[in-house]
Amino acid sequence: MPSGTNGYQPDYATIESFFVHERIPDNWTTRITPYSNMDVTNQIVTMYLENPVLFGGNTADGTFDAINFGAIKDGKIEAGISAKDTSCLLYQLATGQIPGYLNGLITPTVEALSFVATKLGPEFANLGCPIPLT
Repeated sequence: MPSGTNGYQPDYATIESFFVHERIPDNWTTRITPYSNMDVTNQIVTMYLENPVLFGGNTADGTFDAINFGAIKDGKIEAGISAKDTSCLLYQLATGQIPGYLNGLITPTVEALSFVATKLGPEFANLGCPIPLT
């Protein structure tokens, strides 16, 4: 939420106005370019890489089973991952199969997965992400 009046750099006064006073700051101007999915994805990767956590889970015998899925290798996302690959990974996680251990909690229908894919699909189609089959 940086303002053009401050060189498009976030500052405490601007953030405080939005979140504490719940109002748009005086003389606030919006970004010159829209904040895109790639911008969000770059920030997600940057924040994750500052404090990475392995993807996976504990197994019945007490060991950790790291997953391999798309850009996740041995439970880790590599530091050099591109925003495009991260966007595709997020898309695949949102539209892909639900892991078996969640079946007792979540049982999505084909219609629900299809709905998510059609809502997310157009945005991610230009990235060349694999489209899930439902």
